Amino acid sequence: MKFKNLNYKKVLAWFISLFASIFLLLPGVCRAMPPGTLLYRTTDEGKMFGYSGDPLVESVAGVMTGINPGHVGIYIGQEEGIDYVVEALAGGIVKNKLEYFINESLGEKFLGAKIPKDLSPLRQAKAVTLAKNLAEANLNYDLNFKKQKGPNSGDWTCVGLVEKIYESSDISNPANLLELEYDNQNYAINITPDGYDDYSFYNKEGDCFSRDKEFSLIAPRTDLILPLPEKYGFNAGLIYQGARYIFFPYSQFLQATLEDVAVDKKISSEFSAKDVRGGVKASALLLRWSLINNPSSAIKIATENIKQGFSAVFNDLKTAVAYASGKIFSDSSNDSSLVLINNDQVKNDISKDALGQEKTGSTLSKIGAVTVAPAKPTNKKVKKESVSNNNFETTSTTNLEKVKASLNSLITVAPQTSSSLPQTSSSSPQTSSSLPQTSSSLPQTSSSSIKASNTINQSSTHPQHGVEEVTNLNVMKNEVAAETLKISKIYTTGDNDFIELYNPNNFAIDLLAANYRLEKAKTAIDPGIMMRIGNEADGSYPGDTTIPAKGYYLIVRNSATNYYLSRADAIATRTDFNLTGLNQTVYLGVGAISSYEDEDIVDVVGFGSDAIYYLGSAPASKIEDYHFLNRFAYKNNNSLDYNLLLSSDPAAISAWQAENNNENSTTPPSPNNPPPPNNPPPPADD
Repeated sequence: MKFKNLNYKKVLAWFISLFASIFLLLPGVCRAMPPGTLLYRTTDEGKMFGYSGDPLVESVAGVMTGINPGHVGIYIGQEEGIDYVVEALAGGIVKNKLEYFINESLGEKFLGAKIPKDLSPLRQAKAVTLAKNLAEANLNYDLNFKKQKGPNSGDWTCVGLVEKIYESSDISNPANLLELEYDNQNYAINITPDGYDDYSFYNKEGDCFSRDKEFSLIAPRTDLILPLPEKYGFNAGLIYQGARYIFFPYSQFLQATLEDVAVDKKISSEFSAKDVRGGVKASALLLRWSLINNPSSAIKIATENIKQGFSAVFNDLKTAVAYASGKIFSDSSNDSSLVLINNDQVKNDISKDALGQEKTGSTLSKIGAVTVAPAKPTNKKVKKESVSNNNFETTSTTNLEKVKASLNSLITVAPQTSSSLPQTSSSSPQTSSSLPQTSSSLPQTSSSSIKASNTINQSSTHPQHGVEEVTNLNVMKNEVAAETLKISKIYTTGDNDFIELYNPNNFAIDLLAANYRLEKAKTAIDPGIMMRIGNEADGSYPGDTTIPAKGYYLIVRNSATNYYLSRADAIATRTDFNLTGLNQTVYLGVGAISSYEDEDIVDVVGFGSDAIYYLGSAPASKIEDYHFLNRFAYKNNNSLDYNLLLSSDPAAISAWQAENNNENSTTPPSPNNPPPPNNPPPPADD
């Protein structure tokens, strides 16, 4: 999210308010609880992790029923005689009446009021102004606890908000939210020391509670059925060195940088939490937590393998979701009509909640190709490749499940001549003595003939278990099913590995919300993870996680040169994001992929004549040095859908020319103005 510049009149009004606040905060002027005071309370029924002895996550028969982090808000003073507090709640950063800070009807308990020691009137006034401006910016809560301290919408928790307000209370203009301070060397007031505590164990689950650092380690939850854990743990928390951490209000409350403040104002009452504080649809949130980095069939599988304790308490998963929704965030509005596992509205809520604002329009591919004439001194034959401008039209009403089932039926497993073929991960350039033949060449079929036993029929291998799986997470509007994304380009030379995706739909797709990931295999049936898009353990996302309509999304290895990194939408940091260019398979999926038969596979590219897994009658050709595999057709046949094009990277062109003694070449396109992409043509009617 980008904050818009504010008009001068509003800025002037804020500065007048700022200096008026400074006057009121001068010693001897303010005798009541001062603006800028931090107020702390428990969660429901007096529970607060680190304080009350209660666990962070509560569950009944494997179903999560509550989270007990506690809460903090910042008092901002009076407006028209009414006291207000700014706080980050489930509905986002909001300004509420102070009397609504504690809900007596939920059993919330007041912990205390604090303010930074030796706080100057100027910093205090700036902190209050910052809090007001943040409340006006319509910023969402960090429901996954992935960032917690901003700066964007969906990156804020209650304690992260107030910590950042005081860290930024030296910025020159508190009306400019782009100036929030994230360099700890420049913090105005650092209430809680930065850092990650993985040693202060607090409970038998293995959670830590830190008294001297911001972030406490949270242990995996392997016993939960809803939400399903990510591989081995509950999917929430800021990821640091492979572990998850959460910043808790009570950690901040304990800091010696704060001093007590007497409370002389009404801070509690009884009220409807939904009406005053807003909220989220907990059913959608539970399902999204469940589906992040899990196969979309995971809920179906879980209901087949549920424990006796679950079945003794809940008749079915629908009942469990309804019960949990009523507990988490006090979402009492949920009923069975909202939490059906196959309910389209819930599926759409998951995607829309994470996507925020949909992007529209077409985006050009960020990686171009050049045509290079063959060298005169050699006998090598090179086919000139022209850039096509055809648009790839799809039928957006195609059902995603039919597409995936059809795709699975075309995946071929080539006969293997050895059971001990090595899986190499070297990314050093291959030194072929001849240039590759493009996809216009007839594919060799001697090692890739389709056999019935090697052709995957998904519908016969995955029986129904009574609960429909959650699918179509990339559906964005009006229940119109989406066409799956496509792998459009693959490059494997040196450390510059990249994979580009193409969105054939007329609407944007959030890859994180839709759970897209890349995996690879050489000989193994179970492929390995290359990147889970949106997962911060796997990379960074300078281009966000949304792929535009008719647009491209470029994922680049983090050790690549700046030519590629400067164009990247995502930068992969996993060491497994590397390819050899020969006899490998790349899978694009919407969940964890366990084999070539997995129902979460949405696209497959096998390349190299001896590739074992590929789509259609034969794999695509080997990816030669300085060339990328480029999709130019849509026939569900790797050998017919891809050709090889020379990279537009000037360094790659020079290296290729040097290796091939080539003196005649076209001028490479400008890095700032790459050529249009080779868009795939419309699918053939056959």
